[in-house]
Amino acid sequence: MYLVPYKLKLAKITPVYNYNNSANKRGESAIHIRVYYGSKRKLVGTGTHLRPEQWDAKRNKVKNHPAKESFNIRIKNELRRIEDNEQWYIARRRKYSVTDLIADRKLNQEYQSFSQFIKLDLAKRTDLSPGTIRNHQGFINRLAEFKSFIAFDDVNYSFLNNFEIFLRGYSFTKGGITKRLELTRVVKYLKTLNTYVKRAIKD
Repeated sequence: MYLVPYKLKLAKITPVYNYNNSANKRGESAIHIRVYYGSKRKLVGTGTHLRPEQWDAKRNKVKNHPAKESFNIRIKNELRRIEDNEQWYIARRRKYSVTDLIADRKLNQEYQSFSQFIKLDLAKRTDLSPGTIRNHQGFINRLAEFKSFIAFDDVNYSFLNNFEIFLRGYSFTKGGITKRLELTRVVKYLKTLNTYVKRAIKD
């Protein structure tokens, strides 16, 4: 955890529902992340659209939706990404703007690709149980099916969102029966991807 200098004014980072007061044909409105810093404000899309009864305004969470877990993780990850950006600048005593906070920082360039980084990082881990390693390997296999070569510059919000869509539609055959990934497995793979993105961030 980074120590915040005394009296430093931090950005206000909050999920907001239906900021533009508009809805699509299904009656769904967008969830944005609103970032206030200084006198500037920016909105960051999350790719999540909900009906009014599916948003908990008090807790800022998705409710009453079959994909609420993955949606809440998506929103939480975007919040953390912006917060991590702010802490990165604070730790280095650098000035920053609201645009800096919402930007994607460059990932570690010591590896040829993000795909290579994940494989080599898993290979050198000694803190994971055999079961966790198998789960991570399963994640790597699904990621490779989604895209065989992933450059560091490919890793952005659109990539994360498209990978989630891929997982939710992924099917496999077992015992002659075609099945889809369980939602819990989708959520676990998204968490694993987020873990590797964080480990690849260059300090």
